[in-house]
Amino acid sequence: MAIHSLAAVQALVRADKFALATQRCRSQVQSLGLTRVSLIRMLLSLTAADHQKEFGPAETDYGEIHADAYLLHYDEDEQRRCRAGTGLGYYVKFGIAKNHAGKLCAVASFHLSS
Repeated sequence: MAIHSLAAVQALVRADKFALATQRCRSQVQSLGLTRVSLIRMLLSLTAADHQKEFGPAETDYGEIHADAYLLHYDEDEQRRCRAGTGLGYYVKFGIAKNHAGKLCAVASFHLSS
């Protein structure tokens, strides 16, 4: 069962209140060539069925967060998720953190599934 409400996380993403919260995550996203718009589309397409597991404290730029991990199959050419498990498998780990402006979705890891 997820630690964070996916609806609450996606509301933060819709409000553009999310951040790549570790240097490793920023490097992963850069190496994949993903844009901020692509990331938003992908995060908003997650469903509860995509949830994989929970993680204990992970160190981020915003302090320690408890994170949920999701696996998303996504077709980059058509900019949409693939329900049938085709397309590239992306593994994303995120939680909710606080900064000076309030809560935000802190993405701790974003990479191709292995």
